[in-house]
Amino acid sequence: MLATGITFAVIFGITAIACFGTAGAFTSGGMMVGDDLALGAAAAETADTFLSAIGDLALGAIAVTGWCSAAVTAVFGWLTAAGASRMKAAKTLELYADTAEGFDWHQGLSLSMLADLTHKKKTKALKMLRKFIHKGWLSAWLDEKNDKLYLTAEDYRAAQENQPQPEPEKAPTEAAENPFERMVVDTVRQGLASGDDISVSAIASRLNLGEQTFRRRFVAETGKQPKTFVMAIQMEMAAHMLTSDASLPVAEVARACGFDDASAFSHAFKKAYSCSPTQFRQKRA
Repeated sequence: MLATGITFAVIFGITAIACFGTAGAFTSGGMMVGDDLALGAAAAETADTFLSAIGDLALGAIAVTGWCSAAVTAVFGWLTAAGASRMKAAKTLELYADTAEGFDWHQGLSLSMLADLTHKKKTKALKMLRKFIHKGWLSAWLDEKNDKLYLTAEDYRAAQENQPQPEPEKAPTEAAENPFERMVVDTVRQGLASGDDISVSAIASRLNLGEQTFRRRFVAETGKQPKTFVMAIQMEMAAHMLTSDASLPVAEVARACGFDDASAFSHAFKKAYSCSPTQFRQKRA
């Protein structure tokens, strides 16, 4: 493709230049006809008009040919660029293939290692790999979270299925180490049980503190953000409900944990446990 593109781009490019040059030369020089003809005035005028029309038609045809040649040149220029891109991609993929032979590629190839092989930054190497995959030049699956490139869909799925599901760092009710933190845990639980507001301002009000005072004291004593802490309690309660009663609908679990919107609950739960509530329940069935 590269050689073909270069060859025809040159041929049609020269043709376009020749046509434009010819048309320009004749246009600027004008058509000198009729002066040397030994004809009467009327015959000379008719002949001049006829020949002038033919000349204009010829110049128009040359100009059209020039524009067509220019368009074809552009097409073959694009083919040349595409061929160069493919050649560069082929060399890169050949390098990756040689590297894969020396590793257990079923476990995935390190994206950082592939970036080093091509002397590129990881972000540029990722962009290049996405391009190769999108164009169909490379049949592979990217796992950017774990810094891996899998060459088969089976290997990619196996890696995702065998990936350990992270648990929250520690359940808030177990992590409460001082009386104030325990008091907040109990306040949040009571609010969830009664269906009351469990926002930071509401919790502060129940503890007879201003919101800003409560925030400063909570951060100072626990090193945690109140909103994040409350969310962790909600997720802990949700996980317990999902596993203790398999017949309980997810929507009811969401409402019991202080969520009016089931989709918002699912999003928060997936952020905490790296899987949906339904998947969490199935894994622990």
